[in-house]
Amino acid sequence: MHKDDWSRALANFRPLAKEGHAGALFSLGLMYQKGRGVKVDYNRALEYYLRAAVKDYAPAQNNIGTMYQEGLGVRRNFKEAIRWYTLAARAHLKAKLNLAQIYANGMGVKRDPVIAAKLYTLCAKENNPFCAFFLAQDYETGVGVAKDLKKAITYYKISAINGDEKALKRLKALGVETSTLKIKKKN
Repeated sequence: MHKDDWSRALANFRPLAKEGHAGALFSLGLMYQKGRGVKVDYNRALEYYLRAAVKDYAPAQNNIGTMYQEGLGVRRNFKEAIRWYTLAARAHLKAKLNLAQIYANGMGVKRDPVIAAKLYTLCAKENNPFCAFFLAQDYETGVGVAKDLKKAITYYKISAINGDEKALKRLKALGVETSTLKIKKKN
């Protein structure tokens, strides 16, 4: 976006945020977190996210989790990240993926590939290419789930159809015919 567009966005979001509009609060938080039209300010970003999060706005809850996971304006704290991702995961796909990654990699918790696979399954069912790819890897290798090459191929196909080039390469490496797959173009 052009600088003037961010200025207009800021002018539009501020009055809505004053009225407590969760989407506007989230958008302002994102602008301050990413430095879009304003100077990066993690404290202000967190304030806006928290105000949206108490309204059960899952994208804000997810971003608070990310701030704790990455230590953006707060002390890095995986337990807090997990708490916020868990809240958001009820309604937010990215939070499911973030939570799965924490358990898959043992970040701040004991590594638990079974929980990770369950979370990957939930978001793969929503056609998330990343979750489908990680779940396919789990089925291919037997990590967190019983080894099952047919299921691995199914999830690699879901991932590939939704634009993941790594999944397409993996299918080809497994000798799977891919020319009939209808791949969605990335925006």
